[in-house]
Amino acid sequence: MKPGRIPTCLPLLRHRCLGIRLYSTQPIQPPPWRPAVVLDEWVERGARPISLRQLTFFGRTLTESRLISSANYVRTELPTRLAHRLRDMQKLPYVVVSNPHISIVYELYYKAFEKFRKVPEILSLSDNDRYCDILRDTLAEHLTVIPNLAMGVLECQGLVEPDEMDRFMNTMLRARISRRVIAEQHLALTETFNSPWHFPESISRTDVNADFVGEVFLKCNAKDVVERCGKLAQDLLRQSSGSDKVPEIKVQGHLTATFPYILGHLEYIIGELLRNSMQAVMERHQASSDELPRIEVLICEAPQHVIFRISDQGGGVPRDILPYLWSFSKGPRTQDRLENLGQVPAMAATMQELIVPMDRKARDRETYREGSLTTLSARPPNLRLGMGLPMSRVYAEYWAGSLELHSLEGYGVDAFLQISKLGNKNEQVTTRASVDAAVFGFFTTVAFVVAGLAALSVFLYPATEVSTSVELNNVQVTKGRPHYYSSKREEYAQIKFDLEADFSPLFNWNTKQLFVYVLASYPATSPASDPPRDSEAIIWDAIITAPESPYSVPKLKERFSPSKKATKNSRKNAAKKQKKQDANTPGVLNLKNQKSKYQITDISGKIAERENVTLVVGWNVQPWVGALWWSEGTGAWPRTDGEAGRSQSFNLPALKGKTAQTANV
Repeated sequence: MKPGRIPTCLPLLRHRCLGIRLYSTQPIQPPPWRPAVVLDEWVERGARPISLRQLTFFGRTLTESRLISSANYVRTELPTRLAHRLRDMQKLPYVVVSNPHISIVYELYYKAFEKFRKVPEILSLSDNDRYCDILRDTLAEHLTVIPNLAMGVLECQGLVEPDEMDRFMNTMLRARISRRVIAEQHLALTETFNSPWHFPESISRTDVNADFVGEVFLKCNAKDVVERCGKLAQDLLRQSSGSDKVPEIKVQGHLTATFPYILGHLEYIIGELLRNSMQAVMERHQASSDELPRIEVLICEAPQHVIFRISDQGGGVPRDILPYLWSFSKGPRTQDRLENLGQVPAMAATMQELIVPMDRKARDRETYREGSLTTLSARPPNLRLGMGLPMSRVYAEYWAGSLELHSLEGYGVDAFLQISKLGNKNEQVTTRASVDAAVFGFFTTVAFVVAGLAALSVFLYPATEVSTSVELNNVQVTKGRPHYYSSKREEYAQIKFDLEADFSPLFNWNTKQLFVYVLASYPATSPASDPPRDSEAIIWDAIITAPESPYSVPKLKERFSPSKKATKNSRKNAAKKQKKQDANTPGVLNLKNQKSKYQITDISGKIAERENVTLVVGWNVQPWVGALWWSEGTGAWPRTDGEAGRSQSFNLPALKGKTAQTANV
C-alpha cells in the first residue's frame, strides 16, 4: 500500500458496488503511511504452529519457568502473525484498504502489532501479569474485527474477484483464531497458576474446570456437546419465535466418544449446524399441526477421527443460496446481511455470546462454561448474518478437520463434521511465506509436469532415417609440438577426410542443437585388457543449432516491431542470410577433403605405423527439455536410431609424411 491522497474515483467506485449502503458514519480515510522496514523484518519470520497435544502436555505440569516460557512464546508469535496479516491487507487494492471497515481492522492490527513488538522479554511473574493485562485489553478491543471485516468485504463487492475476497476472509479469520487460541491459552494457564488449588499444599481441586488444561477440554464427550448445544439452540428458538413447538434432537451412534478439543470451537460449529437445521424444520412445517420431524445426530468414532452427521427434514438449502453457501462476500441477500451486521458492534464468534436466558445458565451450571469474552459481546439469536456456516468451516479446518453439507432439495440436509480425535494435528496457520511456498511449489510442479511431457514427446519423432558415411582422404605423421602448450616434441597424425551425413531427422521442436564428431579408433599399446579396448581420439567436431522458430520472441519482434535504425543494406543482408539458411536443410553435411581440427597423439609419444585405424561418425542431441540422446555404438542411453558411418580400416604411415595405403581388414 503506497501513500498518497484518495483517488477522486473512490466514492464513485464504492457506491457502484451493487448499490450497497455504507454503514460507517466516519469519512473515508485510508490508513496513514508508515515505514515498511519494521514490518518487513517480522514478515520474514515464520509462525510456529502448535497442536492440541502440545498445548495439553505443556500445561499439565505448570511451573513458574513454564509459565514464563509460555508468555515469551506468545510475546514473539503475536507480532509475527499480525505482521503477516498486515502484509496481506497491504497487498489488497488501494480502494479496498480505504474502505472504512477494512481500515478500522487495519488500524487495530497495526496498533496491536506496534504494542506487542515492543514488549520486552518476560523474566518474572510480575512481568507476566502486566503482559496478561495487555492481552486482555487487546482481545476485548478486537471484538469489533469480525463484523467490520464482514461488512468491509460485502461493501467491496465488484472491486475484487469474489473468490479472492473469500480467500482473504478465510485467511484473516483463521489467523484471528490462531492468535486468540495462544493468547487465551496463556491467560487460562496464568489463571490456573494463580488459583489456590494449584499448589500442592492446598486442598484438592473440585471445581467444574478440573478437566481443562488452559482452554483445552481433555474429556470432550461428543454426546454431551450435542445435547448441550441442542438445548441451548431450542431455548434460543423458543425465545425468538415465541413458540414452544421446536424440533427434538435424537443422538445415536458411538455415544461414549471422547477426545481433547477446545470446547468453544466445537460448540460454535455444532450450535450453528443445529440452529440452522431447527430453523429450517420450523419454517418448512410451521403450518402443520403434526409433531415436527426430529433432528437426527449420528456420532461415528474412528481410530483417528470423530465424525458427526446432522440430518434434518427442513427442505434443503434454497437453490439461490446453495452456490454461495461457504462464501463471505457473495450471495443474493447482501443488503439484509449488511443491515444485520450493523446491529452487531462486537462479535467473538462463540456460541455463548448469543443472548442466553439466565435460567438456562443456572440449570446447566455443571456443563455451561463461559469463555473469557462471553460477557463482552452479545447478539440477538434471530439475526441472520450469513456467516455462520463459513465461520464454522474455518473453525473445523483450523485443527485439520472438515465440514461438508449435502442438500437434497425438497427434503433436507445432511451435514458432516469431521474432528481430529488424537489432537496431534498442528493448527492450520497461513503465513505469507507459506502462501509463497505453496504458490511456488504449485508452479514448480506444473513446470516439471510440462517438462516431463515435453521430454517424452520426443518418442513421437523416432530418428530412424539418419545416414552418415566417412572416408579417409589423406593422413600424415610428423614429429613436433602438436600444441602450443606442448613441452616436448612427439609424433602426431593429421588426417583429411570426406564426410556425407543427413542428420535432419534428428531435428524436431524439442531439439536445441546437435553435436557431431568424427573420431579415430585404433588398438591401444597398453597391456591387453579383458575385454580388449581400443584407443579413441576425436579429430573433428561441430555444433549444428536448430533453426530459429518463426514464433520465437526475436522473430515476432522483428516481424511486428522492426527497428527504425535498420538500413536497406542491413535488410538486404538479412534477406540473403535468411534465403541461404532456407536453402540449406539443417543437419545435412557434405564435406570434401576436410582437415581435422585436432591431431592424433598417443601417451607413449609415438603414433607412426599404427595399424587398423578406423574413422567413426558420432553425434549427441541436446534437447530443450529432457535427457541427452546419443548415437549408436556409444554405449550410452538413451540412443537414437540411424547408421553411424565407419570408414575402411587403414594404417598410419611412417614419419616424413608418407601417405598411408588403405587396407581392408
